[in-house]
Amino acid sequence: MKAFLLFIGGIVALYLALFATLVIRYDDARRSELERYHLAPFTIVFVPWLLIFYITGLYDLRRLRNNLDFLKTLALALVINAAIAVLVFYLVPAFGITPKTNLVIFIIIFAIIEALWRHTWNRATVSGAAPNRAVLVGDGADAHEVELAIAENHQLGYAVVVHMQESAATRSPQKLADLVHGNNANLVVVPRELKKKHPLAAALYRLFGSGITVLDLDSFYESVMRKVPLADVEKTWFLKTSKAARGSKTR
Repeated sequence: MKAFLLFIGGIVALYLALFATLVIRYDDARRSELERYHLAPFTIVFVPWLLIFYITGLYDLRRLRNNLDFLKTLALALVINAAIAVLVFYLVPAFGITPKTNLVIFIIIFAIIEALWRHTWNRATVSGAAPNRAVLVGDGADAHEVELAIAENHQLGYAVVVHMQESAATRSPQKLADLVHGNNANLVVVPRELKKKHPLAAALYRLFGSGITVLDLDSFYESVMRKVPLADVEKTWFLKTSKAARGSKTR
């Protein structure tokens, strides 16, 4: 939903910038006529613009932070989109317009509107309480890495309210349940292999039945980090290598 709202906001910013450009450049009598000539060509240009925003990661929630990296990414996307607009308008004469001054004014206005919109949005998404309060179970590097990523990226909508050791969870499943309810958590993240242990599995099942979401640590890591955990990659490589070795011995 956040990414979708960002997408809609980007479209609104594009058309606001176009309208503002025509208001600045022309009087009322000419503007109504010129709007018809500019609307279709600029709409066609807006499609690759939005695609470039997506490719450069401007709809990636992990990058929605008011820092230098975000501003550099936004500036890069605007430079690429400016080049695309120039190529389209000057290489497609069928449009019937070559908006030299208009294009420069439009890009400047859009850059201002988009920067203000993104700055406001980024601030709004990191304020307030996180809607997803998680109890994280795990001892390995993946658990600590995902906890750090969540702490540094409030816009993701997660907060780790308790980080529990695996031994504590398996030794006392009831303590895990008490921590979930005591901290008003609505999400439990646990390593997949622990879910196979009967006492803990039963406790997790009861939590799930009470409306608590239960996720595998590997799946949660991949969702937050947008990459597969290194441990999973190593396991997959080992299994493939072992299978290939057994196959060669059989032959």
